[in-house]
Amino acid sequence: MSDETGGVRVRTFPGLCNGVGNCHRWAPRVYSLDRDGLIAIHLVDVPPELAAEARLGAQVCPERAITIIEQPHGIRTPAGRSTDTTETPGA
Repeated sequence: MSDETGGVRVRTFPGLCNGVGNCHRWAPRVYSLDRDGLIAIHLVDVPPELAAEARLGAQVCPERAITIIEQPHGIRTPAGRSTDTTETPGA
């Protein structure tokens, strides 16, 4: 999968996760679960080729425990962080 807008940053809120597992079901390369079936990541940078999967995994979360932070392609600081991010809860 390819995404022209660049990568995204995924922020999760494990305390909201009820272990439905939709995020992992639809985007297993992005979302890992612990042995109890709960989201096992807190903050991760996702490369452009997995950005669409990351968005889908966030959209199918019934608890809205995942936030996608868009990172426009080409707008980076020397540390590799975006200077213009947009948070999109559950999308």
